[in-house]
Amino acid sequence: MARYAMKRKIKAHPPVVWKVISDHESYTEIAPDIIKLERLKDGKPGMVQRVHHKSGKSWDEECIDWQENKSFTMQIIGGDYPLPVKRMRRTCIMEEHPQNIEITLRYEYTPKYSLFGGWLNKFHILPILKMYSHRLMDNLAAKIYDTEWGYHFTASTIINRKNTGTVTVKPDMKTADANIF
Repeated sequence: MARYAMKRKIKAHPPVVWKVISDHESYTEIAPDIIKLERLKDGKPGMVQRVHHKSGKSWDEECIDWQENKSFTMQIIGGDYPLPVKRMRRTCIMEEHPQNIEITLRYEYTPKYSLFGGWLNKFHILPILKMYSHRLMDNLAAKIYDTEWGYHFTASTIINRKNTGTVTVKPDMKTADANIF
């Protein structure tokens, strides 16, 4: 069995991080190349979803482990997964530290084609997993920071930051030229 893991530290509130990483409904916004997601069965462990890839391939994933506010594991259970693997599990882990939250994406998989599988893993599967994981982690971090900003942005923030002076602009003036922000 082959393994690959990627970690990223993020400064955000734990509820915000968990909300983003565990939100399978927004997976199409975050996961690279995923264009559609269908929920086939509800539940935390036991949830099954069909994932549609931009290549036209689709596969089913099942949540086989769910630790609220800590981690979840999805396992490929059928379909046409884009990588040549017999088995694939993806675990997303959230660990709280005093100064930050550490997110880990961990993949455990078995390449197809027995003896040829080691070469296939080194030169095909692993490079794709690394690229995909970096893009996924970047998208997760961006969504977490956007959500975190909304978590703190209140009406008092707007009032405290507003300009108390009056600005006069001409109808054809651009906002950048008016310097109102």
